[in-house]
Amino acid sequence: MTTRRVVRSLLAACLLGALAAVAPVAPGVPSAGAWSEGPCPTADGVTIVVDFQELGGGIWVRCAPGTSDDGFESLQRAGIPFDTTTRFAGFLCRIGGKPASDPCQTASPASAYWSYWMAPRGGIWCYSSLGGGNRNPTEGTVEGWSFSLDRSSGAVPAPRYAPPAWIPG
Repeated sequence: MTTRRVVRSLLAACLLGALAAVAPVAPGVPSAGAWSEGPCPTADGVTIVVDFQELGGGIWVRCAPGTSDDGFESLQRAGIPFDTTTRFAGFLCRIGGKPASDPCQTASPASAYWSYWMAPRGGIWCYSSLGGGNRNPTEGTVEGWSFSLDRSSGAVPAPRYAPPAWIPG
């Protein structure tokens, strides 16, 4: 290898090292692009389904890779923006900026809130009485969020996207 090639290689390595040193990476935060669209292709990760129902915005399905300590971390790992209330951090008030009308000060009203659901792959949705901050989702499962507007407690809608088929693992 010529001296010129050695110098170029060293300069390139230094430049790459310098760029890596200034890249904004925080501990515990997945790198950009770590999540993927659609259900998780394997049992590694948690499939997240967000159904905006009457809010408009359709249905989002994403794969949150790896393990999560709670449902909020799964949303984060799936790259889904959400807000919790300022007075009660365990209450989710907005997903993807919706509903914009919720000031997120205290718990959302029973007539307009994000309900939390869970399901095994290939199973059926089950309403969770635990909030997203109080549940530890298992890899290979499905977590759902569905907006409920002006419905009685017995008519809270499950996400309209069926849990994906079971996969080994």
